[in-house]
Amino acid sequence: MLKLKVTILAALAAVFAIGCGNASAPAVKEGDLLEVITSLPRERFEAAYGDLENPGVALNVDGSHVEIEAGTVLKVLVTPKDRNARIEVIPVKIGDLTSDSEIRDHIVPERFREFREIRGYFLYYSFSLDPEYLGNQVKIKN
Repeated sequence: MLKLKVTILAALAAVFAIGCGNASAPAVKEGDLLEVITSLPRERFEAAYGDLENPGVALNVDGSHVEIEAGTVLKVLVTPKDRNARIEVIPVKIGDLTSDSEIRDHIVPERFREFREIRGYFLYYSFSLDPEYLGNQVKIKN
């Protein structure tokens, strides 16, 4: 009976180890480029607001849903902690647009780029993509 219990525990441990495999290793890392294969019709960007003198400290966050067009190239901003973590990105190429300011103006509606006393100055924006998009709607660009 003891041998059976040990065998079952060993089998369960092996199944768990194989099933988890390398699940903690991120599929992408900071600086990787991703290409949108099929349009993402309702992705939420988050815009950070605060003081232009201290742009590293966002005081407020706002955002909206926009379409990320097929063919858009995104840059990974932060290495995700594991394969299941959302992927924080910013567009670096949309169609013929490659300038940061042109891309920002194209994708972030003007009302989110304007100064408002209640939220402060527009500092930066980013998208947080679902990791399940990799290989389906988004591919790692070589």
